[in-house]
Amino acid sequence: MQGQGPTPNGSAAARQEHAGVLAQSGPPGARSTGASPDDPFVARLRVLFETAAQAQAAPDEAALMAAVAAGLNRVGFSAHLDLLEHAEHAEDAAGGMGNLVLRHAALLPAALHPAVERRLGRPLVGIELDPEAPPYGAVLRRGEVVWEPDAGAWLAQALPWLDRGAVRVLGRMRGVGQGVCAPITDGAAVLGALSVWGEVVTEADLPTIALLGRHAGGALSGLRLRRRELERARLGGALLVARTVAHEINNALSPVAGFAELLALAPEVAQVPRLTTFARLIGEGAQRATQAVARLQRIIVLEETESPLGPDRPVLDLDRSAPAP
Repeated sequence: MQGQGPTPNGSAAARQEHAGVLAQSGPPGARSTGASPDDPFVARLRVLFETAAQAQAAPDEAALMAAVAAGLNRVGFSAHLDLLEHAEHAEDAAGGMGNLVLRHAALLPAALHPAVERRLGRPLVGIELDPEAPPYGAVLRRGEVVWEPDAGAWLAQALPWLDRGAVRVLGRMRGVGQGVCAPITDGAAVLGALSVWGEVVTEADLPTIALLGRHAGGALSGLRLRRRELERARLGGALLVARTVAHEINNALSPVAGFAELLALAPEVAQVPRLTTFARLIGEGAQRATQAVARLQRIIVLEETESPLGPDRPVLDLDRSAPAP
């Protein structure tokens, strides 16, 4: 078990760390004699450094995870990225961490992916892992990088609901081997776990995989920050429109509601039930419109829903966007 501290992405410290990993990591022979640029281990490091750069340039979370997994596949590693997500109910959260959900998987050989899903009886993506089970407890709570010599045992601990027969079969599958679990962290918080395993994974890969987890975490944190800023900007724009619409519509509705009341009181209308009904419906319609406009000004989040205009022209779901006080 080995702990790894945070490194700011894109900083001089990160570049120095790259150089340090290149100089210090690798099989014992490579460290003592100096590794050739053509050495397979050095070539693997270079691919993973390229992968870290691609992750930081990813436009969204899905592309980021795909870039990390693809880079690990290029060097012969299987990988899955597991993210901490907010639990809907407090009692569902594990020690305040939230749920650990497998969000991207890229297994080698390619036939292993459907084979694993057949044994599980469900897709890999979306599986909830036990965040307290080894190695995830150490990774998520203390930010440690953990070497797992038996990926089959790791699987049994992470998926306690899986029957023992399925665990044994998965552990014997070609390509499972041993693995490394590293935190996906932005330096301030652990956002998830980078799980890497395969027959060619060695303990010498720990520093590089840890570094990749930090770069992925920094990029993920940046994407989430930009998404929150965009959502705030969208919400601010929606509230500005809502205030403007409320002002204009209320000005138009005020005389409608007032004159509807006067009509209902007029003797020539009050004596005719049909006209009285019309005046009441006009007043009720004006009141409903006033309430809907007022609700627009209580929007706290933008939740969309499909509309009769078509799937590419959604409308705001007021029940979810502006809950009743």
